[in-house]
Amino acid sequence: MPVGGAMQACQLCGAGPAAQVTVRGHQGMLIIMRSLRRRGTMCRPCALATFREMQANTMVQGWWGPMSMVITPITLLINLGALSTIRRIPEPVVAGHRPPLNPGKSVFKRPQGILGLVPLCLVLGVVLLAVVGMAAG
Repeated sequence: MPVGGAMQACQLCGAGPAAQVTVRGHQGMLIIMRSLRRRGTMCRPCALATFREMQANTMVQGWWGPMSMVITPITLLINLGALSTIRRIPEPVVAGHRPPLNPGKSVFKRPQGILGLVPLCLVLGVVLLAVVGMAAG
């Protein structure tokens, strides 16, 4: 993680080592939509907390528009790449100026994650029916 020989510090808590992480989110509304992004140099706990919050909120807020039904699953998949980056960051060895963010429960142990499975399963069911329908007819 060092850049130029120096260890990077988390911009949220000051702990190190840290790495550049980008986590995306999506909010769908009936007519408009909003894409969210949090980018920064974060330690593992802060990055994991950011990922879990954005992913859980996207699972609930992302589905509420026609285009959002397509964009939300793509956003959720893109965030899996960010999660692999986060998992490669070692645990902090240098304390920061404040405690790191609490990562909390994993996405599917949060109410948003469980509730977000309903529209996700519906979208996957419609895609599966479309594929089967095209193959059969």
